[in-house]
Amino acid sequence: MNRLPALSLLLAFVTILTAMVVPAAAVEPYRVGPSDRLSIRVIDWQDAEATVNRWSAVSGEYAVGPDGAIAFPFMPPMAAIGKTPVDLAKELRSGLRLSLGLSNPPDVTVEIVNFGAVYVTGEVSQPGAYPFSPRLTVLQSISLAGGLRRGDGATATGRDLITLQGTYNVLREQRVRLLVRRARLDALINGSGEMVAPAGLEAASVADLVAAEAAELKVQMQQADNRIATYAAQESLIDATLEALEQKRLSTTAQLEQMRAQLEKIQGLVDSGLAVETRASTTQTAIADLESRLLDLETAKLRAQQDRSNAALARTGVSSEQFLLASRERRQVDSDLSDLEQRLTTQLQLIGEAATLDELPESEFGAIAYRYMVTRAGAELAVGQNDVVQPGDVVTVSISTAEATL
Repeated sequence: MNRLPALSLLLAFVTILTAMVVPAAAVEPYRVGPSDRLSIRVIDWQDAEATVNRWSAVSGEYAVGPDGAIAFPFMPPMAAIGKTPVDLAKELRSGLRLSLGLSNPPDVTVEIVNFGAVYVTGEVSQPGAYPFSPRLTVLQSISLAGGLRRGDGATATGRDLITLQGTYNVLREQRVRLLVRRARLDALINGSGEMVAPAGLEAASVADLVAAEAAELKVQMQQADNRIATYAAQESLIDATLEALEQKRLSTTAQLEQMRAQLEKIQGLVDSGLAVETRASTTQTAIADLESRLLDLETAKLRAQQDRSNAALARTGVSSEQFLLASRERRQVDSDLSDLEQRLTTQLQLIGEAATLDELPESEFGAIAYRYMVTRAGAELAVGQNDVVQPGDVVTVSISTAEATL
């Protein structure tokens, strides 16, 4: 049996699979759409307990309404459509500060839980609405719809390869994202603040991901540095207070010693009948007042020392807290990567089996070709397999009589 067609197909498929790793174009930061669902987390740092406090009453999932706004507690409806999650988080933080009159507002994080759907129709196995994910391509959306529709009595190997290829690329994209995220977490854990791009990845293909994670790393490091600087400033202020209290204590102690010596002399004069008793009583009252002031100074000094100890403990706890949170998230990323590696291995085995079949029908590569159209905001656009779709897009696959290309 002649296996040259299968070998040629395998070589062509490997070439196509390699080329698809590089994205077709740079992707702009994602902006919230009308059918998105957001996860909003609000936390603040409790200095006294040196712990992170989660605002569970307001943290949770929020749907973007038909009017493009979200209903968030303590403030009027806030417009969300067209804003990036980072911009929306800043506005929520500012809104909480104004509505609650906070001098130090909490940290707010906004993440996309569910994106708007992508609709796939035409010559696909399972037309319908499918969840959107960032950088989703036309080919990957077709894969979500079960691949190209199989013709009656025709061999479906070529279509299976496209479906397997699309699924593989979706998994590969998820793996790349996790690797870049892990690089950011490693920079947090080792405290270097310098993110190193994962080895083995094409620099151009992950430039946007690396830039986004590096920006988040910079913000996290800056927040930690600001908190450390705040506690250090508190320590310096308390040190100055302790120095002033110590000077007052020394001065009061010297006055007390002088008054005691004076009382001893006056008491001798009183005993000799050379001074009246009232003079001794007045001196004793002054001594009692100085002793009370000295006790107050000692108490204030102890309180200041305790405040300084708390500030120092909070300052050193910033790095420990950052390390613990980053380590916990990294363990989850490692677990997700392990699962993806197994799924990628299985997918490659399926691709290899499909690519080594003896022959494919000529119509797959000659008389029949597939045409891809995207309907977006009322306009219909001709697209290629590697073009990126957006939430709300309608992807239409149709058959053309022109020469087919993969």
